Amino acid sequence: MLGEPSSPSLSTPIDGEGRIILVVDDVPDDTRLVALILAKYGFKTIEAESARTALKVIQAHGSKIDLLLTDLVMPAVDGLTLIRKARELHPDLKVLLMTGVQSLKEIEGIRFVLGLGNLLRKPFNHNDLLKAVLLALEKPKVAPILSGT
Repeated sequence: MLGEPSSPSLSTPIDGEGRIILVVDDVPDDTRLVALILAKYGFKTIEAESARTALKVIQAHGSKIDLLLTDLVMPAVDGLTLIRKARELHPDLKVLLMTGVQSLKEIEGIRFVLGLGNLLRKPFNHNDLLKAVLLALEKPKVAPILSGT
C-alpha cells in the first residue's frame, strides 16, 4: 500500500498536535502502518479493522475524533456507508477516504455522491498520506484528489 517516501519531502515540520484520527481498513497491516506513520508526526490514532467497529468508536467518542480516515472497499460495510452513517451521528466529522480505485470517473462519482473533496488514492507514500491528512483537517470538503505514487 505505501510506497517509498517521495522526494522532496514536506518542507515544514509536521506536528499533529495530538489530534485524533480514526484509521479504518480491513487489512490490519495497512491500518497499523498508517497509524504508526501518523503517530510519528504527533497524531493520536484509533485503529478499527471494520466499519462496524469504527461506528462503535464514533458512537462512543465521535465528538473527540478530528478525522475519519477510511478505506473504500471493505467487507460487510464499505467506506461510503461508514461515512454516511458517521455523518448522521456527527455531521461535522472530517473525512478522508482511501481507495485503490484508479478510474478518475469512478472517483469523481464517489466525490459527487458524498460531497466529498478528500480522497487519497492507493498506493501512496508517507508524504502523500501526510499532505492528504493535513488538507482534510484544514478543509474537509475542498481538498483535491492526491494521486498515489
